[in-house]
Amino acid sequence: MSDPYPYPQYLTKEFAFQIELHWVVSDQAVEFDDELCMPVRNRAFMQSQAKHYFEVRATIPPDADEKLSFQAFDGFLEALRKGGEDPERLILWHAAMQEHLTPVDQPREKQNIGPYLKWRDTLHDWVRGSGKKSTRLPSNRFDAFIATYRDHVARPSQAFKQRVEASEEQWLAGKRTRWDDYLWDVYFVNQEAAPSLFFGLDMDVVYFRRWWRAHHDFLTAPEKETLFSDLTDHIQADDRGWFEFVDWNDVQPIDEAIDIDNIPDFDKLKRDW
Repeated sequence: MSDPYPYPQYLTKEFAFQIELHWVVSDQAVEFDDELCMPVRNRAFMQSQAKHYFEVRATIPPDADEKLSFQAFDGFLEALRKGGEDPERLILWHAAMQEHLTPVDQPREKQNIGPYLKWRDTLHDWVRGSGKKSTRLPSNRFDAFIATYRDHVARPSQAFKQRVEASEEQWLAGKRTRWDDYLWDVYFVNQEAAPSLFFGLDMDVVYFRRWWRAHHDFLTAPEKETLFSDLTDHIQADDRGWFEFVDWNDVQPIDEAIDIDNIPDFDKLKRDW
């Protein structure tokens, strides 16, 4: 049977899902399912299996072989599979929200999110009108390009952030379900955070890559080269004192930095029923 989700295998996608499982199974996440569209058919069943997995994990000593932890997680995934869920799709859905995924054969120095963050932060600055504005692209082209980012990333991200902050305040004040009380006791109390802290950041990535998938050909190749020069100018002109700490290996052309070809597409993996 062919793989219905033919993406490369990544070193971090399963582990990223494993370490963020607590927010994935939270009731708070349900409040935001209009955006998250989690591909799960029976949340109550998933939560019961997650609780069993958390209880098994709690019995594993910190100095035990890490294989025991992975085996417990594999058991959780298999239970979902037997219950009619599609854990492979769920893992890829979550992977689509990550800032960076690293193929197994990538050298360690490339296992970072620096290139993505350089563009995200600079585009945010340009939208806000802070920092050095493009001096190479014609102003009409630059303004039109930035308008697409403002409409499809900055504004929806800000609206989602406002929803998250309102919900987070209530959640941390104790206005949460019995299930989320359990998650607070076993995990979030140590993080001093609500589940929304994590999926709020993840949705920023979704908006960003969704925008680039739709607008990656808005600029011509020469215009992208010009924009790359504008990026370096912006970094050098930054008055926040970061310039001296910049790793210039992280300053890459926009297509290479955002890397939509090697990251799963959220909109193809989200719930469609």
